[in-house]
Amino acid sequence: MTQPPTTSPVTEIFVDGIRFVTANDGVVRIDFVSLSPYRRGDDNRPAVENSVRLIMPLKGFTASMDTLRRFVEGVTAGDKTTSG
Repeated sequence: MTQPPTTSPVTEIFVDGIRFVTANDGVVRIDFVSLSPYRRGDDNRPAVENSVRLIMPLKGFTASMDTLRRFVEGVTAGDKTTSG
């Protein structure tokens, strides 16, 4: 009996936002942030901490922006579920 091909599990990472986006020599770096479950700011709200840095080639980044633009257009048009 033939087994279906196995795929690697997808790593899911939750972030609360983006702190910085930088580009240098054709490479884009996106620094994501998360709210700390342990630290508090001066206003007693959760502190914002760096959590993940995504690094990708500029060409891949611009293609991703096109995908995100299509996704946002679908969501704002009222689609309940959409993909780019």
